[in-house]
Amino acid sequence: MATPKYSKPIKYDELSSLLENKLKDTVLIDVRTAEQFSQGHIKGAHNLEFADFPEALKLSSSAFKEKHGFELPTAKNSAFQVILYCGGGTRCNKSAVLAEDAGYTENVRIYSGGYREYKQKTQPE
Repeated sequence: MATPKYSKPIKYDELSSLLENKLKDTVLIDVRTAEQFSQGHIKGAHNLEFADFPEALKLSSSAFKEKHGFELPTAKNSAFQVILYCGGGTRCNKSAVLAEDAGYTENVRIYSGGYREYKQKTQPE
């Protein structure tokens, strides 16, 4: 599996702080399936399935928004960050590699703890 070269990790505490600030200048993307997303996700996240990720990155801004329902910052807009997460780290790391290949080298973060860690920390049994 390819490893992201430029994407930086983000830990739960930093993500939690961003969530408290309503994800200002941040797009949070859940790359799990729509079914998994519907069963629970991080508040404020948008769903863009890993299977759709390569083609989605090739769309124009307007076509992306029309198809996926949210704006994706351009690769060169380093004022915004894109945070990717999945269930536990595999798909978001693969998505980060795809994003880097599409030119996102400065503003992608990876929450490898994923929804499992988030749920464990926010909804302990």
